[in-house]
Amino acid sequence: MNIKKGFLLFVQFCCLLMVYTSHSKTIYAIEKKSTPLRIVIQVNNLNQMPIVKEALINSLIDYNTHPELLGNIDYDSSELKAVSLNLSKTGKQKTAVQLKVKTNKQLSENKLFNNTLSATVEFEVRDTEAPVITSSKDVISRSINAELNPYEHLTVTDNYSDPVTIDYTTDYNNQEAGEYSITYTATDKAGNSSTLTLPIRVKNQVYLDYGTDESQIQEMLNLINDYRATYQLEPYELADANAQHALGVRAAEARRFLSHDRPNGTRYRTALDEYGVNYSNPFEILAHAGNSPLDNLNWWKQSKNHNARLLSSSSNKIAIGYCDGLWAAVVYQD
Repeated sequence: MNIKKGFLLFVQFCCLLMVYTSHSKTIYAIEKKSTPLRIVIQVNNLNQMPIVKEALINSLIDYNTHPELLGNIDYDSSELKAVSLNLSKTGKQKTAVQLKVKTNKQLSENKLFNNTLSATVEFEVRDTEAPVITSSKDVISRSINAELNPYEHLTVTDNYSDPVTIDYTTDYNNQEAGEYSITYTATDKAGNSSTLTLPIRVKNQVYLDYGTDESQIQEMLNLINDYRATYQLEPYELADANAQHALGVRAAEARRFLSHDRPNGTRYRTALDEYGVNYSNPFEILAHAGNSPLDNLNWWKQSKNHNARLLSSSSNKIAIGYCDGLWAAVVYQD
């Protein structure tokens, strides 16, 4: 009787030993497939790799054989290495992957972790993300007769390096005040597209009684550039007709409301916006010191801040306007 009990205990011990040994050698059964695993992945998107890692682990582990692993995989700590995967290039890529799988603390203490899985995976890298269109302006403001530069405030970015085509449609009419709109469509090489619609407001200009004598403008420009030459600075280039109109308006406004803010409370640069002027780092100077260009230039020269703008080395354009003895100018980089 004692001998029989001893034999049964020995057999049970051997069975337990066989189970533990089997588990300690390999706890993961890689799924055998005739073709590689296939995963579709977004181009230039590293944020999706944790999802890919989790999907691969779950594909390669046989949870029917090892149910103790279900819910006990530490996906964050597990490591994925894809030998030659290039996320910056679209198309199919067959590559070897290696997964170092880790489990939670409880299974780790039982040494049921730290297994490495290997497989061949066919990644299909696609571009399914549309370009992003943004504008620095929520509303485009223009004055009567002002030309529209449709791309002036627009920025388009894409997740892929292929060129993006930008088209637009608009009902803009610069001959009549009113509310209009412009709709942009950006399309990448893969055919993904997005749209952005902005309102356009065309306003009647109140102050149009500014000076238009080109000889006066030219005289002021020559005086400023002669002054710059004494400091070995390049001459300013006179701005185009739109910018000149904008500064004429500013001179008329400032003649009645002497400020770098406009009568409607906005800053002076909005006059440039309304006339579709493309600019960066603008700075306005105003003077009302006599009637001649020379009198007003001398006043600017005596003011430290105004003089600094006359002698700016970072600006290459100047727009000049005058109205009833008030001179206005804006220097900027185009």
